[in-house]
Amino acid sequence: MLSYHHEKGETNMVMQEQIIRNFNKKQFGCQIEDLDDYIEHTGLMLNKEDAIGASMVAVSMLSDAQEMLERDQTELANQFINRAKYILMKNRQALRLKENNNG
Repeated sequence: MLSYHHEKGETNMVMQEQIIRNFNKKQFGCQIEDLDDYIEHTGLMLNKEDAIGASMVAVSMLSDAQEMLERDQTELANQFINRAKYILMKNRQALRLKENNNG
């Protein structure tokens, strides 16, 4: 009986992970890990000056969203908007962490 509950728990965990992955794909058009890799690869959050870089990337994504709206591609527009929001929030968290470590 114990193994049944253990297997059932693992199945539930796998199902929850799949639900999250599907949600991320719908919301962002990619996985959170992909956005984090993009942020890390571009070095957007390395120092305070890069806050401007992160903001510019977000502005660019919002411009892409506007273009998608003009083309009646609302789902893609929403994904660009959500990506921009994610980058801005990650940037804010990185700046707070840096301030806390320096203060």
